[in-house]
Amino acid sequence: MAVKREQQALARMIREAARPGQTVAPRCRHFGDCGGCDLQHLLYPAQLRLKRQLVAAALAQHPQTSLLPVLEVAPAHEQWRYRNKVEMTFDRREDGALILGYSPKRKWWRRIEIEDCWLCSERAMGAALAVRQWAVQAGMAPYDQRRHQGFLRNLALRESRSTGDFLVNLVTAQGPPPARELLHALAPFAPSGVVRTIHSGPAAAVLYERVEVLAGEAMVRERAAGLTFHLSPQSFFQPNGAMASRLVELVAQAAELAGAECLLDMFCGVGTIGLALAARAREVVGVESVAAAVTGARDNAAANAIANVRFECATARAYLRDHRGEVPDVVILDPPRPGCGPRVVRRLLEMRPRRIVYVSCNPWVLAADLAALSAEYDIGPVQPVDLFPQTIHVESVVALTTRD
Repeated sequence: MAVKREQQALARMIREAARPGQTVAPRCRHFGDCGGCDLQHLLYPAQLRLKRQLVAAALAQHPQTSLLPVLEVAPAHEQWRYRNKVEMTFDRREDGALILGYSPKRKWWRRIEIEDCWLCSERAMGAALAVRQWAVQAGMAPYDQRRHQGFLRNLALRESRSTGDFLVNLVTAQGPPPARELLHALAPFAPSGVVRTIHSGPAAAVLYERVEVLAGEAMVRERAAGLTFHLSPQSFFQPNGAMASRLVELVAQAAELAGAECLLDMFCGVGTIGLALAARAREVVGVESVAAAVTGARDNAAANAIANVRFECATARAYLRDHRGEVPDVVILDPPRPGCGPRVVRRLLEMRPRRIVYVSCNPWVLAADLAALSAEYDIGPVQPVDLFPQTIHVESVVALTTRD
């Protein structure tokens, strides 16, 4: 019921934002059908105002957060072609033809055939079209999610503008590896790596059972915050690479590190924030539940010669439970969309670190977690950040300080 109320509130705010003088003709031919972009019809300043309003509306749901100031949204450096990773799905049209595309707003189990996407680069879009043409010519069968039959499942493309690396990842069911013709089709786009990921289970989300290197390297080098990060096919990194450094900068400002602190980086992924702040702290401990991400974080620490960090593979709840006697000076929280969860919040209230910096991609969950943490913490202004222009998504950064 809460999710439905949030959706209704968002739909109302989008309608109200589209007042005369604030709209523009959408660039994308798929706008209105594709489930990716909802705000292409709004001028960019109107998008920023809407996202600030969205964060304020979420905070208003709780008396403990309803009066928190919401700062102006930090704008994105680029409004188009900014995504460094896109994932498409193979499917069939009603006439049986193979297609490659995204989920629509309605009938999410089907796919819209995408001829261009204004959020990914022209290089990535060209490679996607080349893979689709190869698959059609080769007579490949897309995977049927309901019947659990077929071969081609997904195509994931990851590109770094800072290094030029470009990784093409074809996700398939069990079967012989793709033919050499695939590499010939991709040659004009000069990928630094081409891999095939086997995912044989029924789940729609990609599971990396086995990654086979067909050409080049199974990784992408990305630069952010003055560091180099090595990203595997399954690594999470901010999809807007150009704004990753800006987000780290805002987190650093909120953390107010003086150099002697112990920093606990929860939900650390491949270590982006913790490694970027390591030079400003005495010690950094990163906690992440995905083993592959922890391995990547350790590799990134070694690649950047950062010695005052360590990474542990554990859930946030388990780590805080097992380290009750340890109190870090500053905690960074960067959870996935469902948020930290009530048990993690309770552990933090028991631990009472001097300062918490919460990075959130879900304003509604952020508001609920902040309301609970307000029992022991003073909450600073909320800083929204636009990492995803043309979409409803917005990041937020907020600092919390113990009252004593």
